[in-house]
Amino acid sequence: MKKKEKPCPKCGEHCYAVLLNSRGKKVMREDEFCPKCNAHLSASGICLNACHLSAESQEKFNRLFAAVTKSNV
Repeated sequence: MKKKEKPCPKCGEHCYAVLLNSRGKKVMREDEFCPKCNAHLSASGICLNACHLSAESQEKFNRLFAAVTKSNV
């Protein structure tokens, strides 16, 4: 019988960090969050969102993401 994962104290039952970590390798910190956007931190301690980037880098990231999303539709 598969052990039921304990829910995330922030996200509750449906947490992406808990789901990823349940696959065998800890890839997200379930109890540490970005001080700027409140997202889970990666196992290395960095935020994977673009909130920490400069305004110029955020714009570049948004253009890149939009291009990739558009090409996959």
